[in-house]
Amino acid sequence: MRRGMVGCLLALAACSGGMAEEPAASPEPPQRVELGYEAAGAATQGDVVNLPGAVVLPEDAQHALGPPGPVRLRRWLVAPGEAVTAGAPLAEAVPLEVGDLEAAAREQRAVLQSRSRLLEVVRGQVAAGVRPVDAEREAEVSVTEARGRLEALTRQQATRGAGLEGGVWRAPVSGVVSRLRCAPGSVQGPEAACVEVLEVGRAQVEVHLPERLEGRVSVGSAALLYPASGGAAVELRVVRQAPTLEPSSRTRSIYLVATSGGALAVGSSGRVRLQAPAAPGVVSVPAGAVTELDGAEVVFARRGEGAAAVPVRVEGRAGEALLVRGAGLEVGTPVVVRGVLQAKSAALSSP
Repeated sequence: MRRGMVGCLLALAACSGGMAEEPAASPEPPQRVELGYEAAGAATQGDVVNLPGAVVLPEDAQHALGPPGPVRLRRWLVAPGEAVTAGAPLAEAVPLEVGDLEAAAREQRAVLQSRSRLLEVVRGQVAAGVRPVDAEREAEVSVTEARGRLEALTRQQATRGAGLEGGVWRAPVSGVVSRLRCAPGSVQGPEAACVEVLEVGRAQVEVHLPERLEGRVSVGSAALLYPASGGAAVELRVVRQAPTLEPSSRTRSIYLVATSGGALAVGSSGRVRLQAPAAPGVVSVPAGAVTELDGAEVVFARRGEGAAAVPVRVEGRAGEALLVRGAGLEVGTPVVVRGVLQAKSAALSSP
């Protein structure tokens, strides 16, 4: 019995030894990527630099206003943050009586006379060496201040009630009320800065331009503002520049206004991409279209049914695009933007 089982096992081993091994599966060929093309674009502007910018108001767009004549304020008709148009009511006010102004002027005239007499006394003391020279200067300032107040009262007498229609003080400019400084019930004149009105529509973006870049950016240059708060970019244009450099930073302030993209919010900030006209003969291509081949930068341009490498020189950037120059490249030339690595591999393997 044992001898029969051994025979069967030997026979089975002989059969299995004669069986052919299955061939190994061949690897799948790499999947071919179809090349995608995009036409080279016209290059009108190139990036110069990205710098921080802040939205500010020019000084002549900030108005500290007093009433048109000597008045007693009754109540404000506006509040901080409120927009007003030229001619809109600001406050109710009552013109001062002529008698009130005359009494105030008499009182101020007496103050001026008293201070003038004191000045003569101080001058004598300074000449005698009893008082320091600074005492004379202080007395002179006091007299000048009293004389200025008297002149203001005289002007107020001449303009009593002027500019008030029905006891209402109206805004001379359009803008946004930023601050109210004078309390209702107080007596105020034209020299008082009772209300601040800001012409927010005249907001500008201030940028500090390094001295080394001055020759590349000038009045009329274009730019883009990317607000720190997010949102769409705002197109800008340089409208003026400071007359001198900042000595410590060696920068010059330049100011830009919005040409599209909405209003500028005073106090906001962002990054400003300053631009300059692109050099003649360059075209705009996506940054991903440029690659390196045999130590040189190239793009792959459509040639017949395929693509051929065209050496290029990168002249600059325009946002996410590169500005390049190459033989035969012109606006509208199709360049590879999808499958760049495949086109590069084909170029390397070709004889």
